[in-house]
Amino acid sequence: PYEVIVVDDASTEDISRKVSEFGKLPISLIRRPERGGAAAARNTGILAAKGEFVGFLDSDDQWTPDKLENQLTYHAANSDISLSCTGYIFFRMDGRESKVIYEAKDYGLPDLAFGCSLSPGSTLLVKRSVFDEVGVFDESLPRLEDWDWLIRAVQVSRIGLVPEILATIQQTGFASHDSVETAVQLIENRHRKRFADYSEKANRQFRAALANEMSVASFRHRSFLKAFIWLLRSLVIYPFRQPGYYLRVLSGALRTFAGRSA
Repeated sequence: PYEVIVVDDASTEDISRKVSEFGKLPISLIRRPERGGAAAARNTGILAAKGEFVGFLDSDDQWTPDKLENQLTYHAANSDISLSCTGYIFFRMDGRESKVIYEAKDYGLPDLAFGCSLSPGSTLLVKRSVFDEVGVFDESLPRLEDWDWLIRAVQVSRIGLVPEILATIQQTGFASHDSVETAVQLIENRHRKRFADYSEKANRQFRAALANEMSVASFRHRSFLKAFIWLLRSLVIYPFRQPGYYLRVLSGALRTFAGRSA
């Protein structure tokens, strides 16, 4: 890498000692005086970056050694695409593991209507100039800030998908119900017209995705009636989902209730 920027978001760990263990890498440490969350930490790194491309790596995730090389090779062959994401392995808190691999195609606005499954926190590589055009991550969003940014970013470039698995993502916790609710309201107000102008299908998928986010947040908050109502609302808005979606919902519910009765 041209440069490695470590952003310490007001942690209590001895980050400087850890950084010193990386030897001859062109590494710099930026300490934030107050905790600002994922969006603020990423923006701090973006503003300090000097390279043509910026990549992101959350502290609990990993890149494969050839990630940057593969993505930069992809961009050299697809000079019209300014940002890309890769496949990844997802480790859940309950010990389950899943592989997420994309077809070799590009994402546009309608592909983001159902939410963001690209894990841009640790797979995204983007030209620095894109931030100049669409802005940085919204620090007022306590959740879903990556989805919001990608919706803005596809206005200037499609999202390239690199099919290789080049990162591992570790699930470490869930957002609070209130933070999800705040984010859902902000994102709906900001982007609903954009999806509605694109097509009625995209509009319904977008609204269904927001209702689904509220259903999941309510379920994790143990508000099961609210979770069911939000899920029902999501399915009424757009019922044409892949069969695997319904299986995941049923499986998650069964695991939760089995755990409660154990």
